[in-house]
Amino acid sequence: MKYRPLIACVCVLLLAGCRSLRDMKNFSRCEFRLERIEAVQLAEQDITGLQSWKELNMLQAGNILRHAMQQKQLPLQLTFRLAVYNPNQARAALNRIDYELWLFGKKAATGSSGQRMEIEGGQTASFSMSIDSDLWALFQGQDAKEVAEKGFRLRQADGKATGAVELRIKPYIRILNRSIAYPGYVRLP
Repeated sequence: MKYRPLIACVCVLLLAGCRSLRDMKNFSRCEFRLERIEAVQLAEQDITGLQSWKELNMLQAGNILRHAMQQKQLPLQLTFRLAVYNPNQARAALNRIDYELWLFGKKAATGSSGQRMEIEGGQTASFSMSIDSDLWALFQGQDAKEVAEKGFRLRQADGKATGAVELRIKPYIRILNRSIAYPGYVRLP
């Protein structure tokens, strides 16, 4: 009689573990895709949709150059729209994503997003993720205007990322209070 609560707890943990393992197996089959870059901010100036330095107004250009020359930084914020397709019949889930952002072949940022996501079988889920970097630190020693111009070459007019942008993600799933990482990083095409 005194072992019944213990046996019940073990059964609940095993069932939860089996469900998490199934979710992880389903999740390992999911397909990730970078849909588009939704927004680009350079030195707090919205340059989304702009293709060249020449398209900036005087205030925007002045603020970008001021950041570069006085503060020795060019903060860049990119907001990505990611899509995850679950080809399985059952639900797949993730608890966290680590990421690496590569710009022009250089690692520009690393970080983590704790956004939980569940994707039902046969469905696609989309979510946004913002990543911050500093172009000035990444391309130190180059002309400020040349560095700023790189910010315009990250997004095509239709929102698709250019070849200068590579996003790598490592998804995690939680099993019995432990985070288990997807093996390696997934490069998003």
